[in-house]
Amino acid sequence: MIEVGVAHAGHGGYDAPPEHKVYSVVTDFITPETDTSMHYFWGMARKFNPDDTALTAQIREGQGKIFSEDMEMLERQQRNISAHPERKLLMLNIDTGGVQSRKVIDRMIAAEQAAEQPVSA
Repeated sequence: MIEVGVAHAGHGGYDAPPEHKVYSVVTDFITPETDTSMHYFWGMARKFNPDDTALTAQIREGQGKIFSEDMEMLERQQRNISAHPERKLLMLNIDTGGVQSRKVIDRMIAAEQAAEQPVSA
């Protein structure tokens, strides 16, 4: 979950009263579909103009365009990863969340595989 907001100058920034602040919480969730695909869920709860259906539609349309632009690149990346599974992914410090997630998943897979190994006496 990501907090997003701005306030009019001189009204307290993060602690600005609602009439001087635009604020929302964005959620992003992913869940695997197959070994090479996923479902991606995005949502936004906002504290400004919540009953403005035109604004809701505008935000939804804008986000849809952004995600559509990303999808082609993500699909190309997956094809490249599938074509070259021996290549290691770069672990850039700008992607700390993704890097740490991969490390956790790798540890979980290793533990699961170790538990499945027959015990020899």
